[in-house]
Amino acid sequence: MAIKLGKKHVKAFIEVLEESERIKPFQVVKRRVFSKYGILGTRYDTIFTALLYKIYRMQGILDKIAEERLRLNLSTLPAALRQSTRLVVVLAVFDAVGDVEFNRALIGGIVRLLEARFGEKAGIVVDLYKSLEKEPWRPQSRIEELELRYLLPGLLIKRLEKLLGRGELELFAKAVNTRRPILGFRVNRLKASVKVVLHVLEEMGVEAWESTRVPWHIRYRGQLDYNQFKPLLRGEVVPQDEASAAAGELL
Repeated sequence: MAIKLGKKHVKAFIEVLEESERIKPFQVVKRRVFSKYGILGTRYDTIFTALLYKIYRMQGILDKIAEERLRLNLSTLPAALRQSTRLVVVLAVFDAVGDVEFNRALIGGIVRLLEARFGEKAGIVVDLYKSLEKEPWRPQSRIEELELRYLLPGLLIKRLEKLLGRGELELFAKAVNTRRPILGFRVNRLKASVKVVLHVLEEMGVEAWESTRVPWHIRYRGQLDYNQFKPLLRGEVVPQDEASAAAGELL
């Protein structure tokens, strides 16, 4: 059954897109905003979360495509417009589902909300989508192919190739992009212990271990459903990478 988008669904999504540029990790923003609009844990949550992960995972190549087509620097746009252009590129170029009706409904709903705030400037979102529909983006060089395949900036690829050679470059790029990233939690020492949280993660089948560098910090690799992770729901942990947790300890 086709999913129907109402104004509140679109409003919730654009709010998360905009706020997640300022507040990290975006999962914290998503939980708060989706709870406010009553869509946390629903099918809308699942779809929007998948889009958010793709936007942040592919942000470099999304910005490159949007800037080439619009002929402007995305950093000059307000956050809501900038994030909307990234979403458009995902839906027009990298959408694996292919639900054109849903994509157009989502973009149309977002544009209507943006027009109320930014007027005619919101038209760049529609212009970008139409441009990519009419003339789909394709890599124009080997460097762009590697950018897309390994999600690394072209400048970095060129420099690494100069240092490592073509063969070693691709081995390196593959190594850093094929394993699941290591994420982390800062444990609220007033509410829980590292040992207890590690036990919960182990029961959920998640590979996790205590940080050797930062006290009261847990690192993990693998898929974790935040909606089912009770220590997070009870405020016993906060999503935070190890470097940020270390900075907090030092400051």
